[in-house]
Amino acid sequence: MQQHSAAALAPRTGAERAAQATSGLVVESITKTFGSTTALNDVTTRFSRGTVHGLIGENGSGKSTLVKIIAGIHHADTGQVSLDGDLIAAPGGGGNRSRVACVYQDGSLIEELTVGQNIDLMIEPEHRGALGPSATWSRNLLDGIGLSSVSLDALVSTVPANEQRLIEIGCVLAKKPDVILFDESTSTLDQHGVDRVLQSMRDGAAAGACVLFVTHRLREMLAVAEDITVLRDGVLVAEFDAASATEEKLVQEMAGREVAGFSRRLTASTDTLIALTAADLTAPHCGPVDLKVTRGEIIGIGGASGNGQAELIRALAGEGVHGGTVHIGDNQLRRPEDGPGTGVVFVSSDRRFESLFSLLSIRENYTLALDATSGHWWSWLSRRREVETARTLADKFGLVRRSLEQPVSSLSGGNQQKVAIGRAIAGAPAVLLIEEPTEGVDVRSRYDIYRSIIEVAETGTTVVFTSSDAGELRALADRVVVMARGREVAELRGEEVTEEAIVHAFSTATAGHEQSSGSTDAPASGYRTERVPRSNGRAWDPSTFVLLALIIVGLGAYATTRDVRFASIDNIGGILLLSLPLILVAIAQLPVMMVGEIDASLGSMMGLIVVGLSFAPDLPVPLLIGGAIVGGAILGAFNALLVVVWKVPAVIATIATLGIFIGVARILRPTPGGLISFDLSAATSTMLGSIPLLFVVAVVFAIAVDYFIGRTRRGLRTRAVGYSTPRALQLGVKSAAYKAAMYVAAGAIAGLAGITLAGQTGVGDAGVGAGYTLLSLAVPVIGGAALAGGRGTAIGCVLAALFIAQVQTFIPFIDLPSGGYLITVGVLTVMALIAASGSASPLRALFTRPSRERK
Repeated sequence: MQQHSAAALAPRTGAERAAQATSGLVVESITKTFGSTTALNDVTTRFSRGTVHGLIGENGSGKSTLVKIIAGIHHADTGQVSLDGDLIAAPGGGGNRSRVACVYQDGSLIEELTVGQNIDLMIEPEHRGALGPSATWSRNLLDGIGLSSVSLDALVSTVPANEQRLIEIGCVLAKKPDVILFDESTSTLDQHGVDRVLQSMRDGAAAGACVLFVTHRLREMLAVAEDITVLRDGVLVAEFDAASATEEKLVQEMAGREVAGFSRRLTASTDTLIALTAADLTAPHCGPVDLKVTRGEIIGIGGASGNGQAELIRALAGEGVHGGTVHIGDNQLRRPEDGPGTGVVFVSSDRRFESLFSLLSIRENYTLALDATSGHWWSWLSRRREVETARTLADKFGLVRRSLEQPVSSLSGGNQQKVAIGRAIAGAPAVLLIEEPTEGVDVRSRYDIYRSIIEVAETGTTVVFTSSDAGELRALADRVVVMARGREVAELRGEEVTEEAIVHAFSTATAGHEQSSGSTDAPASGYRTERVPRSNGRAWDPSTFVLLALIIVGLGAYATTRDVRFASIDNIGGILLLSLPLILVAIAQLPVMMVGEIDASLGSMMGLIVVGLSFAPDLPVPLLIGGAIVGGAILGAFNALLVVVWKVPAVIATIATLGIFIGVARILRPTPGGLISFDLSAATSTMLGSIPLLFVVAVVFAIAVDYFIGRTRRGLRTRAVGYSTPRALQLGVKSAAYKAAMYVAAGAIAGLAGITLAGQTGVGDAGVGAGYTLLSLAVPVIGGAALAGGRGTAIGCVLAALFIAQVQTFIPFIDLPSGGYLITVGVLTVMALIAASGSASPLRALFTRPSRERK
């Protein structure tokens, strides 16, 4: 590579580099717009194999957009990307991206699944041979990246961020891709984690891959990259050899002008008034901790990732406190909701879900933080003042935006962080708690945030923040509390606050603990370093079956005491027959729920199919069954078109098709009429002794569905889409295709449900499916499915449908009004939803206190 002087840096154009060769990753004339915003404008460059390339730029410069185009998350408007002459990205989504892998800033692992299941998702079977026998290859992968202590059965949510990132990188390297993209992959890691990630980049390049590293941490960039590409406002402005670059010059190229540096505050607050006191404070994985912070003081909380820093700062905000007290001045902070009243503002690192209102505009987010929660209920907000305040704050932090009225969700991650930090600082709270203040923020904006934190501290605000960056702790904090294994292991003040001292404090504390004979014992807080499996990541919970079975048996026993005829063979057979359409329509709803959607049209779909069957009484039974399945699949495909292709929200789309299907059925049969095939009715009522044959078939079908969900790769991918569509997409799962397939499958199974309903009804009746609209949603939930997606069981649907049919049959035996049946269904559905929101298991939810888990 050609060398350049540090003074001039001799920038080369992307077109010149692309012309040097056709091998490697070649980006040609890529342009991408989002509405009126041009994210990338005619970008052309080349990244060679066997090299770590750096890609830098300020927030909103287009870095992540370029990475996502290469990875296949976004499609370019014009231009193309090729690898060794083969097309991998083109407008409209053409190209083969199987040779590209990406490690994303926010991670791609599905937290609700286990470590082993995530590895299964990420590594295709063809890439597993080098990892050893099929029974042990996942274990070999973890052992090979130094994670022998991590259980394959542990939920990802229990694994520290450092180790989650290493699992992702290990999976990426195991696939031996030709292009590896690291998009802000070190932003949440401590120095130990950073070192391991940087080494993995070198390893990937040494293996012949083209490695592209996107980061705002310029020291890391210069430590690992061989050449650096700079983007500014969507345009490629410079490319340099890393050996001839300096941090100062790179910042200048990113900003387009010289940027003032930053030096730490030399004079700390001398105020002796105690603003925040934590006494014997304990939280999950943290404590007990005692802390006193004076007015105007800036306290940093550091340590290796996953050692209780996040839990401590949240406990200081009143969240997750297990014991001890937090006082703001003389007022005790008991709950997070008490924070605003005591002058506490907490800024979470989870800006998308906790710090910001993503769907509201920039202006509205500022207004809600500064004005909307104050004043009398009749007070009017001045739009002029709102706009002026929002513009002042946006300009102060260099917010890249096209308008103050654009949704915050449309901003880049770093710009979202600027909004979250800026509005918190602007409120001049008594105590400001910040989790990772500059995560994903460019250098210039980081300096602006540092200055603003110091400015607000000098007005008397107490600031406590966590950071995984020892350099950031040194730059900002008057005092640093170092955490290890959930406990404070060191406190550094003034000149003692150096990067070396911070790293030394937590590394020696961890090493000392590991060498002690009690290394497996938890400290007083109950914090443990080893990961104890909480779940095996099943799509269902056995306690759901136990609970439903107990209820069914209990109700049956009680009903028999009221009327012995309830336990007769004929009545039991009738209950099984009654449950058949309900079982099938619930199983039809299940695949849609599994991908996080709903289909409110299944009941009306059944009614339309019954009406259709009433026009063909003489056709053979196999042809009628096949026609019902195909017809249902076509109706399901129509729903998929609305929801997946045209992006209509599922509730709106399927309520609309519910009306369409009922309307068509009523046009065809304004009044009930037309006979259903006698042979079809006979087939649906065939008995094996006292058990309907179709009930046995439905149970076998349910077992097959559960096997697909729980034991196949496609089932695992379906669940991944339900848990997190964006992360599933990052893992290579074609989320849209899976959602569309589930709607089609739902329609086909609803066709089977229509067959059973037609056999029982005997005539074409447009309204016969109306009663199944609510039940198709309620039964899967009662059976253990989650409306949010990812969890559900077909056998649970069978048991729940049996219970509903049992209740429906029980009502006449005790002379209750028919409305009691509907009330029972409604109450059970609400109970199931409450249980599911508090715990994965409805049975366990009866005996345990619901816990809040961050996403």
